[in-house]
Amino acid sequence: MSNLSELLPSGGGQNVVSLTASGTIPGGATVVLNSDGTVSVITAGTSNGTTEIESGEVYQGLGAVYDPVNDKILIFYNDVTDSNTSKAVVGTVSGTSITLGTPVTFNSGNAAAYMAGSYDTSSGKILIIYGKTAGTTRITASVATISGTAVSFGSATSHGSSFNTGHSGVSISYDTNRQKHFVFFCDGANSNFPTAVPVTISGTSASFGTSVVAESNACDHMVTCYNPSTYYHMTVRSVGSSSGTIQMFDINGSGSITAGSTTSLTSNHIDEIGISYDTASGYHVIVYEDVNQNEYLYARLATASGSTPSLVGS
Repeated sequence: MSNLSELLPSGGGQNVVSLTASGTIPGGATVVLNSDGTVSVITAGTSNGTTEIESGEVYQGLGAVYDPVNDKILIFYNDVTDSNTSKAVVGTVSGTSITLGTPVTFNSGNAAAYMAGSYDTSSGKILIIYGKTAGTTRITASVATISGTAVSFGSATSHGSSFNTGHSGVSISYDTNRQKHFVFFCDGANSNFPTAVPVTISGTSASFGTSVVAESNACDHMVTCYNPSTYYHMTVRSVGSSSGTIQMFDINGSGSITAGSTTSLTSNHIDEIGISYDTASGYHVIVYEDVNQNEYLYARLATASGSTPSLVGS
Protein backbone atom coordinates (compact mmCIF):
# COMPACT_ATOMS: atom_id res chain seq x y z
CA MET A 1 0.00 0.00 0.00
CA SER A 2 1.70 3.19 -1.15
CA ASN A 3 -1.10 5.26 -2.69
CA LEU A 4 -3.39 7.61 -0.79
CA SER A 5 -6.32 6.37 -2.90
CA GLU A 6 -5.94 3.00 -1.16
CA LEU A 7 -6.26 4.64 2.26
CA LEU A 8 -8.78 7.40 1.65
CA PRO A 9 -12.22 6.85 0.17
CA SER A 10 -13.64 9.40 -2.20
CA GLY A 11 -15.34 12.30 -0.53
CA GLY A 12 -14.39 15.13 1.78
CA GLY A 13 -14.48 15.58 5.54
CA GLN A 14 -14.30 11.92 6.45
CA ASN A 15 -10.80 11.64 4.94
CA VAL A 16 -8.86 11.61 8.23
CA VAL A 17 -6.65 8.61 8.97
CA SER A 18 -4.22 7.49 11.65
CA LEU A 19 -0.88 6.24 10.37
CA THR A 20 1.94 4.36 12.06
CA ALA A 21 5.33 6.07 12.08
CA SER A 22 8.43 4.24 10.97
CA GLY A 23 11.07 5.74 13.26
CA THR A 24 10.91 9.09 15.06
CA ILE A 25 9.13 11.92 13.24
CA PRO A 26 9.72 15.51 14.48
CA GLY A 27 6.77 17.88 14.54
CA GLY A 28 6.15 19.60 11.23
CA ALA A 29 8.40 17.26 9.26
CA THR A 30 7.50 16.23 5.71
CA VAL A 31 6.77 12.52 5.47
CA VAL A 32 6.45 9.86 2.78
CA LEU A 33 3.98 6.99 2.65
CA ASN A 34 5.83 3.65 2.58
CA SER A 35 4.73 0.50 0.78
CA ASP A 36 3.83 -1.17 4.11
CA GLY A 37 1.39 1.62 5.02
CA THR A 38 3.67 3.35 7.51
CA VAL A 39 5.10 6.86 7.12
CA SER A 40 8.65 8.13 7.60
CA VAL A 41 10.58 11.38 7.32
CA ILE A 42 11.83 12.28 3.85
CA THR A 43 15.63 12.29 3.99
CA ALA A 44 18.35 13.37 1.60
CA GLY A 45 18.87 10.93 -1.21
CA THR A 46 19.40 10.48 -4.92
CA SER A 47 16.66 10.34 -7.54
CA ASN A 48 17.08 10.40 -11.33
CA GLY A 49 20.73 11.45 -10.95
CA THR A 50 19.88 14.37 -8.62
CA THR A 51 21.24 14.31 -5.07
CA GLU A 52 19.38 16.17 -2.35
CA ILE A 53 21.76 18.19 -0.18
CA GLU A 54 19.39 20.01 2.15
CA SER A 55 15.69 19.35 2.67
CA GLY A 56 15.08 22.76 4.28
CA GLU A 57 14.97 26.21 2.74
CA VAL A 58 18.23 27.82 1.62
CA TYR A 59 18.72 31.56 1.15
CA GLN A 60 21.02 33.53 -1.18
CA GLY A 61 24.28 32.13 0.16
CA LEU A 62 25.31 29.15 -1.96
CA GLY A 63 28.52 27.95 -3.60
CA ALA A 64 30.88 25.09 -4.38
CA VAL A 65 34.68 24.80 -4.69
CA TYR A 66 36.79 21.89 -5.96
CA ASP A 67 39.73 20.65 -3.87
CA PRO A 68 42.17 19.11 -6.39
CA VAL A 69 44.45 17.54 -3.78
CA ASN A 70 41.68 15.66 -1.96
CA ASP A 71 39.61 15.30 -5.14
CA LYS A 72 36.52 16.52 -3.29
CA ILE A 73 33.84 19.17 -3.76
CA LEU A 74 33.04 21.50 -0.87
CA ILE A 75 29.44 22.71 -1.01
CA PHE A 76 28.41 25.60 1.25
CA TYR A 77 25.01 27.13 1.81
CA ASN A 78 22.77 29.03 4.21
CA ASP A 79 20.15 26.89 5.96
CA VAL A 80 17.16 29.10 6.77
CA THR A 81 15.23 26.24 8.34
CA ASP A 82 17.98 25.68 10.91
CA SER A 83 17.99 29.19 12.44
CA ASN A 84 19.89 30.79 9.54
CA THR A 85 23.05 28.75 10.05
CA SER A 86 25.71 28.50 7.35
CA LYS A 87 26.81 24.94 6.59
CA ALA A 88 29.31 23.10 4.44
CA VAL A 89 29.38 19.49 3.28
CA VAL A 90 31.98 17.46 1.40
CA GLY A 91 30.94 15.77 -1.84
CA THR A 92 32.69 12.82 -3.49
CA VAL A 93 32.12 12.16 -7.17
CA SER A 94 32.27 8.55 -8.30
CA GLY A 95 31.23 7.69 -11.81
CA THR A 96 28.03 9.59 -12.50
CA SER A 97 26.95 10.07 -8.89
CA ILE A 98 27.95 12.19 -5.89
CA THR A 99 27.86 11.14 -2.25
CA LEU A 100 27.83 13.58 0.64
CA GLY A 101 29.44 13.65 4.05
CA THR A 102 27.91 15.15 7.18
CA PRO A 103 27.08 18.90 7.02
CA VAL A 104 29.10 21.10 9.39
CA THR A 105 28.00 24.52 10.67
CA PHE A 106 30.53 27.34 10.31
CA ASN A 107 28.30 30.37 10.96
CA SER A 108 25.57 30.16 13.58
CA GLY A 109 22.46 32.30 13.75
CA ASN A 110 23.51 34.92 11.22
CA ALA A 111 22.13 34.58 7.71
CA ALA A 112 25.15 34.52 5.41
CA ALA A 113 23.83 36.71 2.63
CA TYR A 114 25.84 35.89 -0.50
CA MET A 115 28.83 33.54 -0.50
CA ALA A 116 31.89 32.93 -2.63
CA GLY A 117 34.83 30.58 -2.26
CA SER A 118 38.21 29.75 -3.76
CA TYR A 119 40.85 27.06 -3.32
CA ASP A 120 44.21 28.07 -1.85
CA THR A 121 46.99 26.09 -3.58
CA SER A 122 49.59 27.20 -1.04
CA SER A 123 47.79 25.97 2.07
CA GLY A 124 45.57 23.30 0.48
CA LYS A 125 42.55 24.88 2.13
CA ILE A 126 39.38 26.60 0.93
CA LEU A 127 38.47 30.19 1.73
CA ILE A 128 34.79 31.06 2.05
CA ILE A 129 33.81 34.74 2.01
CA TYR A 130 30.32 35.75 3.09
CA GLY A 131 28.32 38.57 4.60
CA LYS A 132 27.64 37.84 8.25
CA THR A 133 24.44 39.60 9.29
CA ALA A 134 25.19 40.38 12.91
CA GLY A 135 23.87 43.93 13.16
CA THR A 136 25.63 44.81 9.91
CA THR A 137 26.38 42.49 7.00
CA ARG A 138 30.11 42.38 7.54
CA ILE A 139 32.47 40.77 5.05
CA THR A 140 33.60 37.63 6.87
CA ALA A 141 36.15 34.92 6.06
CA SER A 142 36.19 31.28 7.16
CA VAL A 143 38.88 28.72 6.28
CA ALA A 144 37.80 25.15 5.52
CA THR A 145 40.01 22.06 5.77
CA ILE A 146 38.89 18.83 4.09
CA SER A 147 39.94 15.49 5.54
CA GLY A 148 38.39 12.46 3.92
CA THR A 149 34.66 13.13 3.73
CA ALA A 150 34.72 15.59 6.64
CA VAL A 151 35.34 19.34 6.79
CA SER A 152 36.48 21.50 9.70
CA PHE A 153 36.77 25.26 10.18
CA GLY A 154 39.02 27.64 12.05
CA SER A 155 37.86 30.86 13.67
CA ALA A 156 36.00 33.31 11.43
CA THR A 157 37.48 36.75 10.74
CA SER A 158 35.46 39.85 9.83
CA HIS A 159 36.66 42.81 7.80
CA GLY A 160 35.94 45.48 10.42
CA SER A 161 32.55 46.41 11.79
CA SER A 162 31.92 49.13 9.19
CA PHE A 163 32.16 46.96 6.07
CA ASN A 164 29.40 44.93 4.53
CA THR A 165 28.29 43.41 1.24
CA GLY A 166 25.47 45.85 0.55
CA HIS A 167 22.84 44.12 -1.55
CA SER A 168 25.01 42.93 -4.37
CA GLY A 169 27.04 39.96 -3.27
CA VAL A 170 30.74 39.20 -3.39
CA SER A 171 33.21 37.65 -5.86
CA ILE A 172 36.62 36.10 -5.26
CA SER A 173 39.63 34.90 -7.28
CA TYR A 174 42.86 33.29 -6.08
CA ASP A 175 46.22 34.81 -7.02
CA THR A 176 48.65 31.90 -7.50
CA ASN A 177 51.58 34.31 -7.89
CA ARG A 178 51.06 36.16 -4.59
CA GLN A 179 49.27 33.29 -2.85
CA LYS A 180 46.48 35.59 -1.79
CA HIS A 181 42.77 35.82 -2.47
CA PHE A 182 41.34 38.85 -4.26
CA VAL A 183 37.91 39.73 -2.85
CA PHE A 184 35.68 42.14 -4.77
CA PHE A 185 32.43 43.51 -3.39
CA CYS A 186 30.09 46.51 -3.31
CA ASP A 187 30.61 48.20 0.04
CA GLY A 188 27.17 48.86 1.47
CA ALA A 189 28.73 50.93 4.25
CA ASN A 190 30.32 53.24 1.69
CA SER A 191 27.58 54.11 -0.81
CA ASN A 192 27.93 50.70 -2.52
CA PHE A 193 31.25 51.73 -4.06
CA PRO A 194 33.16 48.83 -5.69
CA THR A 195 35.86 47.73 -3.26
CA ALA A 196 38.69 45.20 -3.35
CA VAL A 197 40.59 43.64 -0.46
CA PRO A 198 43.33 40.96 -0.31
CA VAL A 199 42.91 37.98 2.03
CA THR A 200 45.70 35.68 3.23
CA ILE A 201 45.33 32.23 4.81
CA SER A 202 47.60 31.33 7.69
CA GLY A 203 46.96 28.03 9.41
CA THR A 204 43.20 27.70 9.81
CA SER A 205 42.40 31.41 9.85
CA ALA A 206 42.37 34.28 7.38
CA SER A 207 43.47 37.91 7.59
CA PHE A 208 42.35 40.91 5.57
CA GLY A 209 44.69 43.44 4.03
CA THR A 210 43.99 47.06 3.16
CA SER A 211 40.91 47.65 1.03
CA VAL A 212 40.93 49.76 -2.14
CA VAL A 213 37.92 51.64 -3.55
CA ALA A 214 37.82 51.22 -7.33
CA GLU A 215 35.72 54.30 -8.05
CA SER A 216 33.20 56.60 -6.38
CA ASN A 217 30.21 55.23 -8.28
CA ALA A 218 27.77 52.73 -6.84
CA CYS A 219 28.00 49.23 -8.27
CA ASP A 220 25.40 46.53 -8.35
CA HIS A 221 26.58 43.14 -9.61
CA MET A 222 30.26 42.22 -9.90
CA VAL A 223 32.58 39.34 -10.86
CA THR A 224 36.33 38.75 -10.85
CA CYS A 225 38.65 36.30 -12.63
CA TYR A 226 42.40 35.73 -12.32
CA ASN A 227 44.75 35.55 -15.32
CA PRO A 228 47.65 33.22 -14.38
CA SER A 229 49.68 34.42 -17.37
CA THR A 230 49.69 38.14 -16.52
CA TYR A 231 49.00 37.87 -12.75
CA TYR A 232 46.17 40.40 -13.02
CA HIS A 233 42.58 40.09 -11.86
CA MET A 234 39.97 41.21 -14.38
CA THR A 235 36.77 42.51 -12.82
CA VAL A 236 33.43 43.38 -14.38
CA ARG A 237 30.74 45.37 -12.61
CA SER A 238 27.45 47.02 -13.34
CA VAL A 239 27.49 50.74 -12.55
CA GLY A 240 24.09 51.34 -11.03
CA SER A 241 21.49 50.99 -13.79
CA SER A 242 23.54 52.75 -16.45
CA SER A 243 26.46 50.69 -17.81
CA GLY A 244 29.05 47.94 -17.42
CA THR A 245 32.72 48.51 -16.59
CA ILE A 246 35.84 46.33 -16.87
CA GLN A 247 38.80 47.04 -14.60
CA MET A 248 42.11 45.32 -13.87
CA PHE A 249 43.65 44.87 -10.41
CA ASP A 250 47.06 43.66 -9.25
CA ILE A 251 48.28 42.35 -5.91
CA ASN A 252 51.84 43.58 -5.56
CA GLY A 253 54.80 42.05 -3.73
CA SER A 254 53.89 43.74 -0.45
CA GLY A 255 50.41 42.28 -0.59
CA SER A 256 48.66 45.53 -1.44
CA ILE A 257 46.12 45.94 -4.23
CA THR A 258 46.70 48.37 -7.09
CA ALA A 259 43.74 49.38 -9.23
CA GLY A 260 44.38 49.59 -12.98
CA SER A 261 42.49 51.44 -15.68
CA THR A 262 38.90 50.84 -16.78
CA THR A 263 37.15 50.34 -20.08
CA SER A 264 33.47 50.25 -20.96
CA LEU A 265 31.87 46.86 -21.57
CA THR A 266 28.60 48.43 -22.70
CA SER A 267 26.69 51.65 -22.18
CA ASN A 268 23.52 49.67 -21.56
CA HIS A 269 22.17 48.61 -18.20
CA ILE A 270 23.56 45.16 -17.38
CA ASP A 271 22.40 42.86 -14.65
CA GLU A 272 23.68 39.31 -14.10
CA ILE A 273 27.37 38.86 -15.04
CA GLY A 274 29.75 35.92 -15.45
CA ILE A 275 33.43 35.70 -16.37
CA SER A 276 36.01 33.02 -17.10
CA TYR A 277 39.53 32.78 -18.52
CA ASP A 278 40.37 30.75 -21.65
CA THR A 279 43.97 29.52 -21.31
CA ALA A 280 44.12 28.43 -24.96
CA SER A 281 43.25 31.82 -26.49
CA GLY A 282 44.44 34.01 -23.62
CA TYR A 283 41.11 35.82 -23.58
CA HIS A 284 38.57 36.40 -20.85
CA VAL A 285 34.99 35.44 -21.71
CA ILE A 286 32.38 37.79 -20.26
CA VAL A 287 28.67 36.99 -20.30
CA TYR A 288 26.01 39.42 -19.16
CA GLU A 289 22.31 40.16 -19.21
CA ASP A 290 21.51 43.33 -21.18
CA VAL A 291 18.45 44.88 -19.56
CA ASN A 292 18.05 47.40 -22.39
CA GLN A 293 17.98 44.61 -24.98
CA ASN A 294 14.98 42.69 -23.65
CA GLU A 295 17.24 41.12 -21.00
CA TYR A 296 19.01 39.03 -23.65
CA LEU A 297 22.23 37.23 -22.74
CA TYR A 298 25.40 38.44 -24.48
CA ALA A 299 29.04 37.30 -24.56
CA ARG A 300 32.18 39.36 -25.24
CA LEU A 301 35.86 38.55 -25.33
CA ALA A 302 38.23 40.79 -23.41
CA THR A 303 41.99 40.98 -23.01
CA ALA A 304 44.46 43.24 -21.22
CA SER A 305 47.89 44.70 -21.71
CA GLY A 306 49.23 44.96 -18.20
CA SER A 307 46.70 46.93 -16.18
CA THR A 308 44.77 48.16 -19.25
CA PRO A 309 41.78 46.08 -20.37
CA SER A 310 40.23 46.12 -23.84
CA LEU A 311 37.47 44.38 -25.77
CA VAL A 312 38.32 41.95 -28.57
CA GLY A 313 36.71 42.49 -31.96
CA SER A 314 34.32 45.19 -33.11
